[in-house]
Amino acid sequence: MIFIDYGFDAAQYYHPQRDEGTLIAHYRHHTVHDPFFHIGLTDLTAHVNFTDIAQAGTDGGLDLIGYLPQSHFLFNLGITDLLAQTAPPGTADYLRVSTAVQKLTDQHEMGELFKVIAFGKKTSASTGQGSASATSATNFEIPTSNRPPNTQVV
Repeated sequence: MIFIDYGFDAAQYYHPQRDEGTLIAHYRHHTVHDPFFHIGLTDLTAHVNFTDIAQAGTDGGLDLIGYLPQSHFLFNLGITDLLAQTAPPGTADYLRVSTAVQKLTDQHEMGELFKVIAFGKKTSASTGQGSASATSATNFEIPTSNRPPNTQVV
């Protein structure tokens, strides 16, 4: 199973800076801090606590395969190779797709805010093979944000 969402590990989630929680409202593409503003028309959202998700998954018998920022996940999957296959550079199609790729991978956009966590059953994590065995919900760490693209975190 793969989950992609925006959120934090427990240390960041419960940081004193977030003493009012992570609940945010959006109305017509604007952030609103009053969740009762235009009830029924305002979208409500909150960040995910990925440490709790990791703990719940491993408590349920799943192997934690990996946890990393969305940008690293997409680079590991070869998003730049897919971009190169879309259209010749400089064309309108290429520029449209490259703008979308940039939004998905840029650290100031979705690339660092969104995280990916993956679970499986009977993976190399459960047999003690591979680097995933070193990652558990009790030793839950986020890869450093300066990790170069195309490095495996599984």
